[in-house]
Amino acid sequence: MTRRETRHVELPGGSRVATPRWGEAGSSLVPETLRAALGASPLPASVAEAIGRPDGATVADLDAGVWRTMTAISERLRTYLLALVARPELAGRRVWERPWPLGLVPSMLPLTVRVQNVLGRQELADDVERLCRMTYGELLGVGEIGPATLLELACTADSALNALDHGSPAPPTDVVRSLQAYAFPPWATQVSTRDPRFAALLPPGDGSLRARILDLEARANDYPAARALLRAMPAVERRCNAIAALSLEDTVDDLIAAATGFPPAVRRAVIDRLGWGGAPRVTFAAAAARAGLDRYKLERREATTQARLFDRETYYFPALDRALDVLAKTAPSSAGEAAAVLAARGISRRPFSVESLRQLASEFGRTMPPGLVALLPRRPPPRSPKPRRKRPHLRLVRSRHDTRR
Repeated sequence: MTRRETRHVELPGGSRVATPRWGEAGSSLVPETLRAALGASPLPASVAEAIGRPDGATVADLDAGVWRTMTAISERLRTYLLALVARPELAGRRVWERPWPLGLVPSMLPLTVRVQNVLGRQELADDVERLCRMTYGELLGVGEIGPATLLELACTADSALNALDHGSPAPPTDVVRSLQAYAFPPWATQVSTRDPRFAALLPPGDGSLRARILDLEARANDYPAARALLRAMPAVERRCNAIAALSLEDTVDDLIAAATGFPPAVRRAVIDRLGWGGAPRVTFAAAAARAGLDRYKLERREATTQARLFDRETYYFPALDRALDVLAKTAPSSAGEAAAVLAARGISRRPFSVESLRQLASEFGRTMPPGLVALLPRRPPPRSPKPRRKRPHLRLVRSRHDTRR
């Protein structure tokens, strides 16, 4: 296998990045994740000699630097690389641990026709999301993909990703244009770093996702910020889709788990106390008893939850929005019927009380439809304070036997 002419990848917007194929000068001999997992393993003396490295070389040395002293991959080296990528300790390791940029798909890589055909038949040529979730074991388990195909795909993709990291894959205007597609989904106004579910996914910044994209559009020369936000978008979109599939109860639990990291029993007790789980709120003592907690510990857990869910009026809560919309359209005649409708439509896992729905709507900045407000249990009017009885003035009567003057 000899060194060939360096190839390029054409990206949306007309940009081109140099992307050598596996086996060509500039490409690594094994994927980056393999070098990270097995980097300390020593190379056999014959392999170290083949790559022009002295004795004591390790798997970490099988990077693109080998082409400074090597002009071709020998058959002995190729045999070793094919065996290395199939080692059982890699079976559970992902082939890629960094996200692919928007617009780059496997079919754009300069792969051989054989590998392109294999990816096409396995429906992986354009499915970046599925491909990036796969481990070495899963990819090698696909019928037509063997160690040689995996090496060519993974190392060529690494070449493209490295070129994108160290170059300018597209001018700022093209990056902002790609971001604009994410400015108008319904969740764009509700996703921000204030929401603990998205704080780790988004780069630092204030405002909703839509506000940040429109701001970057006005500042088209801020390429690093635009590119960082664009690279986060696939993960944000996947998280939004996952949240949209949750029931009311699971959405609340997922939110509190992201904000606090409390174990399930503590989260359940906090939800019961707040009245966010589909039943009216309970006392501290009752909620603590269900979780086997001390009442005062539960009070601190609730305070922590409230403090970490700041600005929650703007949070993404599709299950709550669906619940209010469905009940506004169906106009149930009783609170029991409203609770049953939510369970029947799959919005909640069990009948969800109108009182608990009102509690969520109040906390998360939603408006209850007037018809639902009428179904809420009527609270007795506050008692007017009793008039204070005037104490009679005591008049001291001096005894006639009192000789004091």
